[in-house]
Amino acid sequence: MDIPLVWDIGNLTHNGEGTAIVTTRLIDYNKDTFTEPRVRELLREILNITRLIILPEEPEDETGHIDGMVRFLDPKTVAVGAYPSGWSKGKRFMDMIATTLRQELGREYTVIRIPNDMPPNEKKEGIYSAVGNHINFLRFGNTLLFPAYGIQEDGESAIILRETLSNTDVIPANIPDINKLASRGGVLNCMTWVLH
Repeated sequence: MDIPLVWDIGNLTHNGEGTAIVTTRLIDYNKDTFTEPRVRELLREILNITRLIILPEEPEDETGHIDGMVRFLDPKTVAVGAYPSGWSKGKRFMDMIATTLRQELGREYTVIRIPNDMPPNEKKEGIYSAVGNHINFLRFGNTLLFPAYGIQEDGESAIILRETLSNTDVIPANIPDINKLASRGGVLNCMTWVLH
């Protein structure tokens, strides 16, 4: 399938039923070739995305991807990262994203919050660390692996995910190199293909 868009696959989350969420990066990457309405039309024609929600990029995220901010857990449930109050800028931004999604998606959808830790203020190869991010998980079939860092938010995130996804095995991926991987700006979804 040929999609004539400049597009990083980490900038898409979809519910499998025609609703998808991306960041403004998709529009920015293609603005010299396609208007926003044409991008929406292409996604409808090629991927059957009938409802496209475009959110702002997370500040200082060089990738502009959605997969560290927002992910569909099932066709009617969306997980949004939540930062601690100690990082007021990140907390305000993600609270705004959750509010926007509640408004855009409407009452038939549930928006849940998944706790993240405040990321370290460090970069590798120009990209900020994703250590503490639990949204960048890997899901395949009835199994969800989420990044676990040995922090308090790991347990909180596991409880929320297990309560929300009662028919899914939610497994913390607390492996020795998870912090090393996340320190490069991405975690499990970034390094894999999503299998359905």
